Amino acid sequence: MKILGFLLLINVTTFSFAKEKDAFEVDESYSSSSSTQKESLFDSVNLESIGVHATLDLTWEMIDDTKLSSIGFLGGLVSNSTTTLGLGYYSLATIYKPSGREMDISQLGLYTAYNPWSHKAFHPVFQLYVASGRISFPDDSDDFDSKNFISYTPSIHGELNLSSFLRVSLGLQYRIVEGLSKDAYPDLNQPLLSLRFSFGTD
Repeated sequence: MKILGFLLLINVTTFSFAKEKDAFEVDESYSSSSSTQKESLFDSVNLESIGVHATLDLTWEMIDDTKLSSIGFLGGLVSNSTTTLGLGYYSLATIYKPSGREMDISQLGLYTAYNPWSHKAFHPVFQLYVASGRISFPDDSDDFDSKNFISYTPSIHGELNLSSFLRVSLGLQYRIVEGLSKDAYPDLNQPLLSLRFSFGTD
């Protein structure tokens, strides 16, 4: 009888140990499969944090004692209400005839802006605009004297939130130009005064 009881105790102990071992292996297998789930590039992107901005930019500058104004259009995507990346186009809005011929100055490029305090009613905005530009003469059909250039324009603006989707800002820009001879073309390395109207949501 004692032997039978001893064998029964061994069987119960063995069964309990095997059951605990199986449970541990299942749990370990589940943990392993959970930790090895595939990751993808866009899983961490929260689309709700992406907004769209459109900006009308009016600028003024002095070139060879001539006051010039330009108009620009900027559009881009803003992430987390702080960082914007987009496209921008600028063209002269006034007639410019430095040597008796009408000259047009246009630029098309990329811009990035940083707005760390966009939730404040009034805040600074830092921007860099890198563009491919062109000087052209509309009166010349052969376009012989037209010239391409590269420009870099950092800027800082003081922006006021008029509403959740409308903002107005005043700022200073400085355009740095490469690829133009100062002897043959106007010096476009100039400071600019900028007035902007921005639309869109963060």
